[in-house]
Amino acid sequence: MSLLTSEERDKLIDLLAQLPNVETPAVRNSLLVGMPDSTRLNIQSAGIPLIDLRSMVEIADSDSAQQADGSWPILRVITNAVRMVRGSALAIKLQQLHDAAAARAVKASTAPASGATSPGPARAVNTDALRGLLTAACSASDLTTLCYDYFTEVYEEFDAGMTKSQKVQLLIDYCGRNGRTEQLLALVEKKNPYQYNRFKADLRLP
Repeated sequence: MSLLTSEERDKLIDLLAQLPNVETPAVRNSLLVGMPDSTRLNIQSAGIPLIDLRSMVEIADSDSAQQADGSWPILRVITNAVRMVRGSALAIKLQQLHDAAAARAVKASTAPASGATSPGPARAVNTDALRGLLTAACSASDLTTLCYDYFTEVYEEFDAGMTKSQKVQLLIDYCGRNGRTEQLLALVEKKNPYQYNRFKADLRLP
């Protein structure tokens, strides 16, 4: 099953076609930066912008594109596009599409099995335990990739002199302000279940 709906795919292709200098192969190739080789190597250029963009979107969002860690290459494509036009109306439209798709990916990965009892409302998160979880579960590189893929606004705040602890705090603050802490927890559980289970008992406040 693909992540985007057919309407979202068409919308994404239309938005990508509006990127500056997208008619040049170098710009189109930059949309693939950071994509897993298993997907990237399947994307062949026809030398025609719209055909290349459609092929890119269809392959990055194909049934087999989802990675073992639950990530989707199509989200990487959108994030790369956002970075090209940051601060513009086009970036806002791309980001909205990214956030809707990313939320859907997390929801799908954490959906209860058929017949399972739905849990009650989640209790408030213990940010001290969450801080410890992120520190233990993510290397500095993992943290950067996580934000690049799912929390673009946080990634854009990172700078070369920022410590891992500062990045962790920035991510926690952002998720708390924007109601995305549960999404963050689900992503960390998917990427590093061992560390998640170590901290699980302390993550919720009484």
